[in-house]
Amino acid sequence: MNRASKCLAFGGLLLLAGGVALVASKQNTIAELRSEQQVLTSEIEEARQLSEQNAGIVRLRAENVEVMRLGKENEDLPRLRNQARQLRRASDEMTKLQAENARLQEVINAPHPVAGQPALPGFVSRTALMDAGTSTPEATVQTFFWAACNGNVQRLSQLTVEAIPPPENQEGEVAKAMKDFPGFSIAGREVISPDEVQLSLQSSPGSDPFPMKLKRVGGDWKLEH
Repeated sequence: MNRASKCLAFGGLLLLAGGVALVASKQNTIAELRSEQQVLTSEIEEARQLSEQNAGIVRLRAENVEVMRLGKENEDLPRLRNQARQLRRASDEMTKLQAENARLQEVINAPHPVAGQPALPGFVSRTALMDAGTSTPEATVQTFFWAACNGNVQRLSQLTVEAIPPPENQEGEVAKAMKDFPGFSIAGREVISPDEVQLSLQSSPGSDPFPMKLKRVGGDWKLEH
């Protein structure tokens, strides 16, 4: 082979080697790009998962806040129920007091004894009323009328089965309502049970008896509405 042929052959080898090197370089570049693509895809997937996890954490936080709010409301529920019971009880007691006031008004408006008319048996006049205690039904009734005539609302509040808080600044009103009360007589006595008695009371001859029911609580007899 002459020198020119050798030069041509060597040049062809160089071109071939360059082509192979170029192809190899491109393949390496492609491989690197694929590797980078896989890494990027992996990072994107990881970022997506983190985003979903963050969204889940936000949702859980919101749910936790709602649970805490509901827990707080549940803590307040017994207190609100207790307040509602107290309001209902106060309303019931007010209704009973109004009924008792109406009954006392009937007693006040009942005809009074007139001169020459025979007195009721066992009649206890207004001036003879006293705090007789609560050891018997009859004693409790006398104590009740004594306290009412004297405007002693504190004592009145102690004479009921369910203790009624004494109204404020009502002493004068109570005493005024009882200013014409002449006294009372026990016209009848009905034993309902060993711890329950109903007395029939009159304030003047010819008037209709009105009932007062009493119940024994411990060692005391108290008015039952």
